[in-house]
Amino acid sequence: MITSSGGFDRLSVTWLKDQLYRWRVLAALVFSIPLNTRVLEKLEQQATAHPAGYKYLYLFNVHLFGVPLWEALIFWLIQGAATGEHDHQESNNFSKVIQERIEERKFRVSRGEIILRQKREVRAGHWLRTAKFQIHELQGLGPKTAIVLSLYVPGRKF
Repeated sequence: MITSSGGFDRLSVTWLKDQLYRWRVLAALVFSIPLNTRVLEKLEQQATAHPAGYKYLYLFNVHLFGVPLWEALIFWLIQGAATGEHDHQESNNFSKVIQERIEERKFRVSRGEIILRQKREVRAGHWLRTAKFQIHELQGLGPKTAIVLSLYVPGRKF
């Protein structure tokens, strides 16, 4: 990180700039500060494609002494793409729809079967919460790609 002359190497400066950029994006998304559409397009290009048809990008995955503290991810859900039924283990999840709209489905387990308990449409600007071990699924509804910011507290253990 620090060179023998006391300065920072290029890799460290690039990493620091990337981290500051991600903090600005996170703050803008959480506090509804408008972002240039090119910012989200650039982030989408860095995203990983999931076999289920959506994309995701880790903004942050913060650990302290190996303990996950919190995570921030952005999801891109095209119309019809769904995350599949899942829980977040011991993490609470707070998600904000940034663009377009999604359907959130919550489930319960009865006699070993997953049963739909509730479904609702969530539009841009609205938050949703998923409690620890609660099973849910998100699906893109609109003609444009839905963008969702998800925060996990504490971070998930893999």
